[in-house]
Amino acid sequence: MQDLMPAMQDLWQNLVKQFTATFITEQRYMLFLNGLKTTLTITFCAALLGIVLGFLIAYCRTTYERTLRRGPLLKFLNFLCNVYLTVIRGTPTMIQVLIMYFVIFGSVKIDKVPVAVLAFGMNSGAYVAEIFRAGILAVDKGQTEAARSLGLSGWQSMRLVVLPQAIKNVLPALANEVVTMASKQAQEILDNATIEANELKSQAMQYMDDMLAHLENIISASTQQASSNYDTLIGNLNQYRDIIQSNRSELHPVDEDLEGIDNADEASDDLNVM
Repeated sequence: MQDLMPAMQDLWQNLVKQFTATFITEQRYMLFLNGLKTTLTITFCAALLGIVLGFLIAYCRTTYERTLRRGPLLKFLNFLCNVYLTVIRGTPTMIQVLIMYFVIFGSVKIDKVPVAVLAFGMNSGAYVAEIFRAGILAVDKGQTEAARSLGLSGWQSMRLVVLPQAIKNVLPALANEVVTMASKQAQEILDNATIEANELKSQAMQYMDDMLAHLENIISASTQQASSNYDTLIGNLNQYRDIIQSNRSELHPVDEDLEGIDNADEASDDLNVM
């Protein structure tokens, strides 16, 4: 327990020191503030674009549904709105952002923020359109008929009678859509960071695989070279041993002759003594 307290104090001091050096001394907190500023800017501008676009689409679709005499222009606009809603709501947001930046604006040098505003605004417009459409349909149809009977046009009836009541109905859903769009941006950033991290990881693993392959080749070549050198050394030693054995076999007769001469000398000496 006594050893644990100094370790905890050192850990806390290191954390405070690193936090101070990272966020205060090096002013890295500005990265978070700039990121928050960019997120709020994109969210606010994309929400405005989505509200305008969604209201126009909702007005076109409700007009088509409530009008008995449908001209070719209204039919064409309703068809375009249906295609837009189907495509935007049926594809991931990340794909839409990538198509907007790398395909539509791929040959144009443009800042990323306007592209993000346009992509998220078009994505939000598809959902806001259904929100406005549900709010407009929630207003009693008799109020529109009463306004038309008083001499108001279709647009005047929508702007002065239906729309104020519809906005009251759709405000909670619109607020939820704004929050969802802000969270989508964070999720897209996280997904992008995850993709980049996985790419870096795959590159690092590929680099490690290449290094291991080269190391394996080096070890294999070194082993083969060592084996070859060992065989050469063993061959040289065997050859040297054969040479030594052959030299010894040639020297043995000479030793025997010398021994015989020594014996003869000893015998002659003995005779002389006698």
